[in-house]
Amino acid sequence: MSTVWQPLGYSGSYEEGSLPHILWLMLQHLGHNHPPEYHFFSLERSSSLRAYMAELCIQGFWTHESPLYFQAYGWDAPSAMHEVAFQAIVYYRHHRPGMDGFFHYFPARTNQATANYYPGLEGNMREIDTPQLFLAGLVRAMDRYLANTMAELRRLQARVVMLDRRIEQLGHQGHFDNAIIYGNHELQPLTETLPPPVGVYQNINTRAHMRVGFHRNRRTMPDPALVGDPVLLGPFYAFERNGRQYHLTMATPSTTMPQPPIRFSQVP
Repeated sequence: MSTVWQPLGYSGSYEEGSLPHILWLMLQHLGHNHPPEYHFFSLERSSSLRAYMAELCIQGFWTHESPLYFQAYGWDAPSAMHEVAFQAIVYYRHHRPGMDGFFHYFPARTNQATANYYPGLEGNMREIDTPQLFLAGLVRAMDRYLANTMAELRRLQARVVMLDRRIEQLGHQGHFDNAIIYGNHELQPLTETLPPPVGVYQNINTRAHMRVGFHRNRRTMPDPALVGDPVLLGPFYAFERNGRQYHLTMATPSTTMPQPPIRFSQVP
């Protein structure tokens, strides 16, 4: 299996009422005028399981101010997008002054902590007697519940990877057919699962290839960004990383050029 995260796609917007929407409201409250940008990567962990990573770029106030980057993981691109937005929300709640007004009950996290804390609930643990405090208490409880759910999901994913590797070997010996080994990959393209403007990354230095399995050749998993053959309408932007060039082709027009991900450089 591949051990390298492959660039997948880009989104520069949000869905109404989502965590990326809440993050954008926080940033506007702080004076930002450029929406966050999300880059997506995928990693083939086993014959039927992919991991997804979202990288969030928040540009600075001024031209020469370095952008802030956040990374988070999910079971698909939208879940990784929501998780990385939540990471940025707890960061800004802790590190930026002026959040107490509109975001008093939002979660926060220190740099070394692994769990969130709620500044607005400190000292009110036994005095939840207003609608706002009840709602904040519910959000804190759901936050803890979600953390437990994500830990269980990671444990199950590790189990699936172990089983996939064993089943693949048995399948190549003729015990199972390809449908059992590789599963069904009825995946929607990013252009249908992420809010526009959306772009799709393509590596222009490599070609499609076959990989050698236990007793027979097998194809790599289909790229979810290209399933369904999305119609790419807008311009493309060229980025480079470790000697490889990638085209970010926009499926919908974008008014500004996307900020490149970490360790990517723009190709003139």
